[in-house]
Amino acid sequence: MSLRIETSFSGEVAVLRCRGRIVIRDEASALSEIVSLLLKDHPHVVLNLAAVESVDSGGLGAMVVLHMWARGCGRTMKYCCISEPVRHLLTLTKLDSLFEVHATEEDAIAACRDRAA
Repeated sequence: MSLRIETSFSGEVAVLRCRGRIVIRDEASALSEIVSLLLKDHPHVVLNLAAVESVDSGGLGAMVVLHMWARGCGRTMKYCCISEPVRHLLTLTKLDSLFEVHATEEDAIAACRDRAA
């Protein structure tokens, strides 16, 4: 299954609901392109990963690069509703300490707004 991304907005927060897999090549590139474009006009991006089945090293690398790029530009990326396979991978790679993960989409959006205040 390829990656499908549904985008919605809550004020200045862009929310991406990802479904499928985030893997090297097309899927990781598509995610990178969409997030890069959104971060130009929106100070906050939330990735909802509830329906992501798997992430490989290429997908994980893309997520780290996007996260660090956003931070370097004074933007924020937050993550929510992490599926169990993705949660396991983030724990195993210790990236769970880099990414700000929230239990719900609403919590992640609220955290973005709190940072902006």
